[in-house]
Amino acid sequence: IREIYGGGGKVKGKRNLINRYDGGEGRLKWKEGLDRADALGELRVRFTEVTAGRGHEELAGSDEWWEYLALYNAVMDAVTLPPPGSGELKAFLIELYNLSIKVSFVVNGVPRTTVDRLGYFDACRVRVGVGEDGMRKNISFNGIENGLLRGNRVPPYHLNAALAPSSPFLPYSLPCDYRVHSALNCGARSCPPVGQYTSSGVSPELDVAWSSWVRGEGGARRKEGGWEVSMIMKWYGEDFGDGGTTMEDKVGEGRGEKVEGKVGFMEYDWGTGEGRTTWKGGLWRTIKGVVK
Repeated sequence: IREIYGGGGKVKGKRNLINRYDGGEGRLKWKEGLDRADALGELRVRFTEVTAGRGHEELAGSDEWWEYLALYNAVMDAVTLPPPGSGELKAFLIELYNLSIKVSFVVNGVPRTTVDRLGYFDACRVRVGVGEDGMRKNISFNGIENGLLRGNRVPPYHLNAALAPSSPFLPYSLPCDYRVHSALNCGARSCPPVGQYTSSGVSPELDVAWSSWVRGEGGARRKEGGWEVSMIMKWYGEDFGDGGTTMEDKVGEGRGEKVEGKVGFMEYDWGTGEGRTTWKGGLWRTIKGVVK
C-alpha cells in the first residue's frame, strides 16, 4: 500500500483518487449480510483513533496508519452501493462522505483557499462499486452530496447538476432531504458534528442530528431583533423551502420554538486540517469543475 500511495505522495494517473488499490479479478467479495453503512461507520471511528494528534509527517512514518489505509482500501475495493432508494443507501452515502473526506485530507491534502476549496470537492474522488456487476466507478464529493443525496441538484456556485445524464450513479440519486445538511461534515470548523447513521434508523437519526444542530450555536442562534443561522442554509436555500414549509419553519421545528424576525447568516469558518499538507488545485481545475 505504501508503493501505491508513493509513501504518502501523489501517484501518477491517480492524483486526487482517495482509495487507490484495485484488486481486479482478485477483489474480495462483500460478505452477504454485512451492513455497508455500519462497516464504514466503524472505519470512521478507527480513523479517529489512528490519527488523533498526529501530523502528516508522523502518519507517513506510522505502521499503524499504513495498516489502516490498507484496510480502508480493501473495504472500498469490495463494497458496492446499496440498492437504489433504500435506507441503507442513504446511511451508507452519509458515512461514505464523512469517512472519505477525512482520509482525503491525509492522502490528498487540505484545500486552504476559496478557489481550491471550490475545486476540491469536484477533483477528489472515491472509487466504489455500482450496479449488479459491481463495476468500479469514481465519484466526487460533489457527486455524493449533490448528485446522490440532493436529488442531483446543482451544487452552489456551479452551472450544472453534479451527475451527467449518462452517469451510472444517477439511478441511485435520492430525493433531496434537508436534514442531510446537518449530517455531512466536510472538515471545516463550522460544519455540523459527525454522527453515526445506520440502515435501520437513518430517518430518526437525521431528526436527532437536525434538532441537535439547530439547537447548537453552529446551526441557529438568537440575535437582537431576530436570528442567525448557518451559511449552509443560504448556500442550499432551495432545499429548505421544500415540502410547503420555510427554512424558518424547519429551524423552529428542530428547536421546538417559533423562529420570527429578521434572519441573517453566520460567517463560515473554513479552518481545518492542522498538521496536514496543502492541496492545490489551481484556478483552471476549479473552473473546469464549476462549468462541466
